[in-house]
Amino acid sequence: MIFILDKSMNIRDSLSNSGEISHITPFFDDIYTSYLETGAETYQFSTLANTKESQHLIVGNHIAFQYEDEYKLFTITEIEETHDENFIKTVYCEMAGLKLINKVIRPIEFKSTNLRKFLEEILSDTDWNIGALDIGLNNVCDIEIKDYTNAYSLLQTHIRESYKGEIHFTVKFEGSKATKYINVYSNRGQFDGFRFSYDSNLTSITRTINFDDLATALIGVGNNGLTFKEIETEDK
Repeated sequence: MIFILDKSMNIRDSLSNSGEISHITPFFDDIYTSYLETGAETYQFSTLANTKESQHLIVGNHIAFQYEDEYKLFTITEIEETHDENFIKTVYCEMAGLKLINKVIRPIEFKSTNLRKFLEEILSDTDWNIGALDIGLNNVCDIEIKDYTNAYSLLQTHIRESYKGEIHFTVKFEGSKATKYINVYSNRGQFDGFRFSYDSNLTSITRTINFDDLATALIGVGNNGLTFKEIETEDK
């Protein structure tokens, strides 16, 4: 079962690869890939494009499915629609945690900070919550962040190198609403562009949509670390 969620984390519909195909919209050719060293995950699947469920499969929405005892959450980053004998929509997803790339962390210094305190600081002003933390991850670290960087890179670097853990992004459902969590374990086993491609006799058309070039905010940094925040002007 795949749940389709909107940008506000509300369940909009679902797909299934079991049951009578005349009563459900199926998904097929799905591939899930996990990289234990970095915590990165990708997922892709295909489904019928001309159904009421597939209208919610758009770039920026989310999908979730149960893997072992947890629900994994992914953001739809690319859609490919193929028109030939069938109308197929192929959906490419990246783990939702990658959106933390858009969270900019300013230079800061942590003194004698444990894992929970580090996560609380990095995840502040985001919609991510702290989930399960392995009881064995009890390092206390001094961490100095000298340059402007993104939250995702900091999490990947310091959870692995400073706290000796592995990051795991999951989601929990309360009714039709989903809440996002970051777990850490000692061990775990835009601009929307588009492209058309077609053959010489137009027997099929493929359209790909993604938001790889989407930017949601800019932070200007000048000489001696000067930023927009420190400038006083009427038209800032």
